[in-house]
Amino acid sequence: MKHTTFRGFHVKQIDFISNVRSGTRLELTFNYAYRVRYATNNTCEGELTATVQAKDDPKNFHINMVVCGVFAFQDDVSKEELHLETYDELFPHFRSLMMTITAAGGIPPVTPPYIDISGSDIYRFDSGEKK
Repeated sequence: MKHTTFRGFHVKQIDFISNVRSGTRLELTFNYAYRVRYATNNTCEGELTATVQAKDDPKNFHINMVVCGVFAFQDDVSKEELHLETYDELFPHFRSLMMTITAAGGIPPVTPPYIDISGSDIYRFDSGEKK
C-alpha cells in the first residue's frame, strides 16, 4: 500500500559537459545519492543527486544533477518505507530529465539504470526540519 503523495519536483542543479566527438563510444559510470529531509505537517523532500561521467575521461563528459521531490505522507508510515517510496516515485522524473537533457545536447539519450536502494549504500536517513 502506498503511503505517500507526490506533490511535484524541481531541479536544484544541472552541470553538463560534453566535449565528445561524433561517433565516439563512451563507457559511463553512474553514482547516486538519495536523502530525505522531513518538514512539518507530514511533508518531506527527497533529494536525488546523480553523477554520470565518462569512465576514461570525466573532463570530456560529465553530468551532475540534483533533483528534489516534495511529498506528503501518512502518519503510520515508517521512515524506511517513506525513504523507499519517495525514491521510487522521484526516480522516473530524474531519468526522463536526464534523457531529455542529453538528447537536447546533441548526443544519444543517456538512460540512467534504476538501482534498488533497499540494499544500497545510498540508502540512509536524514532527520530534522527542512532547511
